[in-house]
Amino acid sequence: TIPVTEATPQFKNFHIKNVVANGASKAIFFRGLPEMNIKDVYLENVTIQAKKGIEIIEASGIFLKNVNVITDDTNPVVTIQNASNVNINGLQYKKDAELLFNINGEKTKGVKVLGTDVSKAKKTSAFGEEVNKSVLEISK
Repeated sequence: TIPVTEATPQFKNFHIKNVVANGASKAIFFRGLPEMNIKDVYLENVTIQAKKGIEIIEASGIFLKNVNVITDDTNPVVTIQNASNVNINGLQYKKDAELLFNINGEKTKGVKVLGTDVSKAKKTSAFGEEVNKSVLEISK
């Protein structure tokens, strides 16, 4: 890990609501640094049409509520890597998505999904071998 200095960028405390976007390459893309995660981002009532789904990498305190992603590529819909305290509530996605959640990274923990119909996906989750499957908690 690289030491944190004054030059290390910090992205934190974003609150974004009521957004509609069309034509993005990726619906949502959060990529922090191992030494400085993206922190405390809240997205609510968001609809995005994009080629690819959601990527949350090197981040903590991510809250997605009532997010609808309409993607060409559904393998996966959501990628989570080295992220913690990720809360997804009311995710909407394409029926028959290949893979809903792809979870990697030994630092990943506390991924909570609720209010999401995981049965619409062909496969709910896939995990890297370094990840304990208990990091993903799905409830109604």
